[in-house]
Amino acid sequence: MGGPSQESTTRDPADPRPHRGSGPYGESGVRPTRSSIMGTGLYEYLGVNPEDPRQQQAEEDAREHADLMDALISLREQGGLSQSDVADRMGTTQSVVSDLERIGGNPRISTIQRYARAVG
Repeated sequence: MGGPSQESTTRDPADPRPHRGSGPYGESGVRPTRSSIMGTGLYEYLGVNPEDPRQQQAEEDAREHADLMDALISLREQGGLSQSDVADRMGTTQSVVSDLERIGGNPRISTIQRYARAVG
C-alpha cells in the first residue's frame, strides 16, 4: 500500500554462505582494505564528488573551523592557560574544553564565544 515492498529477510540457517547486503560492508559483505580504498580514490569510495559546489563549501567550512580553533588554542597557550584554567573560566570541565579543541566536533557558536572570552 504505497510503501516499499517488504521482502523477506529470513534465510536458511543451514546455508553456510554469508548474508549479503546487510551489515557494515554492504552488498559485497567483504570488508574493504586500506589499499582497496586508496586504489579507488577516497572520494569515490566515500561517494563524494569533489567538484560538487556543496562539497567544496563543506570543505572550506571545515578548514575555516580548524583555522579558528587553531587560533584560539594558540591564544590559550600564549596566555599560559591550561585546559583546566579555561574550563574554570567557562564554568565547565577540562574534558569539555578538550573535546572543543579536538577537530571533528560541531560546537555551538555560544560555546566558541565562551571559549574565546576565557582565553582572550
